Amino acid sequence: LPFVNVATIGTTSIRLRGELSTPTYANVEACVAAMSETSHFPYGVKVRASGDVGGSHSDAALGTGRAIADRLGLPLMVHLGPAPCERDAILAVLRSGDVLTHCFTSYVENGLLDNGRVAATVWRARERGVLFDVGHGAAGFDVETAEAAMNDGFLPDTISSDLHTYSRDHVVDLPTVMSRFLALGLQVQDVLRRATWAPANALDLQHQGIGVLQVGGAADVVVLRVLDVADQFVDTRGRTYAVSRRFAVDHTIRAGRVVYQRPEEGAA
Repeated sequence: LPFVNVATIGTTSIRLRGELSTPTYANVEACVAAMSETSHFPYGVKVRASGDVGGSHSDAALGTGRAIADRLGLPLMVHLGPAPCERDAILAVLRSGDVLTHCFTSYVENGLLDNGRVAATVWRARERGVLFDVGHGAAGFDVETAEAAMNDGFLPDTISSDLHTYSRDHVVDLPTVMSRFLALGLQVQDVLRRATWAPANALDLQHQGIGVLQVGGAADVVVLRVLDVADQFVDTRGRTYAVSRRFAVDHTIRAGRVVYQRPEEGAA
């Protein structure tokens, strides 16, 4: 269920050179044409509007993303990272149903907080319907930012992994990311809701049986255990914090068929 990157070359490695560092790659007409021609129409538009992707061109790329989303009537997802773009410049263009991802980013100089509290501009964005997504990734989760925001009453709308080559050692998998929020004090049902129903609701997918359990729906089910553990997690800045419970996958069902079964304790 893709969001399409605004750049004509797609997503590149920011360790080499970001896809928005060449302005001509962010082309409204080319992106609209590509998205309109596909038989699997995308669910949204994505722009990595940050200094490590676009450098001085990041603000212009944000405007391109907004223009494409408006032309197609789709939500816009923006990646929050190092400036430019500045946090408030990004929030200013986001509307109801749009998404800010990496909301607890380790780039704290361009994060959600001002003087340890959630910024007024962030609260106003939430009030008008902007969604805030975790997008853990390789640099998207600072535990102190997350803890301060949550203590301020600001919870993420959706919990996601941003799993890719550079992030897999940090992320591990989605149940591990979900477990991080158990460690920060969220209740099991609140974590589950933000990893299932909430993202499905954001894209109006319940009628497809996604993110819900219902008679007659798709039999796509992950059964989780909540295990008592004594361990610690490490955030994307290298900070450690304690965990006493975590999710573990018991079994996974896809279209009514068991595709994974957790080995019995003690089994080879």
